[in-house]
Amino acid sequence: MMPRAKTNKYSRFIVFLFIYISVNAKAQDSPALNDTSTTYRDGLVVIVETLPHYPGGVKKFYQLIEKEYRFTSSAIEAAVKGKVVVSFVVDKDGSLTDFKVLSDLGYDTGEQLIKVLKMSERWIPGMQNGKPVRVQYSLPVNLEAPVLKNRRKKKHDLRHES
Repeated sequence: MMPRAKTNKYSRFIVFLFIYISVNAKAQDSPALNDTSTTYRDGLVVIVETLPHYPGGVKKFYQLIEKEYRFTSSAIEAAVKGKVVVSFVVDKDGSLTDFKVLSDLGYDTGEQLIKVLKMSERWIPGMQNGKPVRVQYSLPVNLEAPVLKNRRKKKHDLRHES
């Protein structure tokens, strides 16, 4: 067995005091951080009591996307289909900021979705302890480019027809 190093009570007290000051200094960065029931990361609420949402609900929001989303001509030509995921922050006043494309299908599908989000009306903000808070929100959207009716058949398309 290794001999146990002697520590005096003052060194333990100094370590404890250092940890205590460090924790309290971090908590004092924002007055709301003193609330132990709320989890924060980079000034945003990570766990929230009430999630932010679009006025009129999810159905109305997806109707907005369906109405306003514009595929690029190259996306239509490529017949893109799949899921696009964007993230954004819903601020205390319901405005949307800090947009990021997390995954897209190419052909500017993510950027087009962000254009629609920017034209949407203000959301109802997330709530924590009865107060509106900034919340980061991730939004997955399934997209399918419209099929061109007058699309020319390529040679390889003709070979596979029966």
